[in-house]
Amino acid sequence: GIASHLANYNKPKEQCYIVRILWMVPIYSIGSWLCLRYKDQSVYIETRRDFYESYVQYSFFQFLIENLGGEEQLILILKDKSPKRGAHMWGMQWC
Repeated sequence: GIASHLANYNKPKEQCYIVRILWMVPIYSIGSWLCLRYKDQSVYIETRRDFYESYVQYSFFQFLIENLGGEEQLILILKDKSPKRGAHMWGMQWC
């Protein structure tokens, strides 16, 4: 998991996002336990947990962009995309 990514930090542009995503599990579980333990402080704990969750979502999208070749490459791919590419089958265009 996290330790193996940090021990073999060969691709820092990709692995920094992976480590951020993997930290979601322990942070979420510890935050949930703290909410159960300290019910009067649970609003503040949940707020911090939700902030980290949105940070992980941002990291996930940045990870996707990095895996697709970077922002400039992704822009070129989307500019050159044919309108027929990725079209839905008949009857599925409303889903």
